[in-house]
Amino acid sequence: MSTTQNKRPIGRPKANGRSKGINRKDLLETAARLFNDRGFHGTSIQDLATRLGVTKAALYHHVPNKQDLLYQLHMISLDAADKATAQAIEEGRTGIERLRLLVYHYLSAICASPTACLILLEDDALREDHAKEVIDRRRKLEYGLRELIQSGVDDGSIIPCDTKAATFVVVGAMNWVTKWYQPGGSWNAYQIADGISAILARSLASNPVSSLPTDISQPQLTPFALPSDPTTPDS
Repeated sequence: MSTTQNKRPIGRPKANGRSKGINRKDLLETAARLFNDRGFHGTSIQDLATRLGVTKAALYHHVPNKQDLLYQLHMISLDAADKATAQAIEEGRTGIERLRLLVYHYLSAICASPTACLILLEDDALREDHAKEVIDRRRKLEYGLRELIQSGVDDGSIIPCDTKAATFVVVGAMNWVTKWYQPGGSWNAYQIADGISAILARSLASNPVSSLPTDISQPQLTPFALPSDPTTPDS
């Protein structure tokens, strides 16, 4: 991702010059949005402070530098991916079910909070030891997803395919969602998770469903149970 991007307007500190308090959730979500939008090198501490409505001095009371914020975000995103994988393995019966559940749980997480989305790892953005840790964990996740897809090939629920290429397609599709998803829009997080997971699962299923919903905001008939949308009351 290029770091020379058109910068969006950012907020201003309070007119009276007083800084409001910062909580960790706001700080991390703001950093995640700016890093994903502008890139790490294209985002300054001043940008973060301005968006949060605080002074740089106040911000430094909460975080020592940008690298520390980026490292925290990488750890949160990797934890979310690990959790989605574990849930999928526990809940799914076949490879294709586990694949769809992994996509569902991960998309639910990243749509609920931008801090859970995997951020592009830019050159010289992290300390060497932190960069190695992030890369090692990402490789482990990639290999885990490839093994999950291969398990589906082995049990007959997924068509024979290049599992490495399939993994890249699935990961790319999931992480691109945060580029266009807007909270409060036409679809909520669970509708997106259900709809996108259905599309990706059908692309690899050995026995794909004959059709997909033409409107993912409507309840879907799935070949296996997915967690219900907690925002929708039971009928």
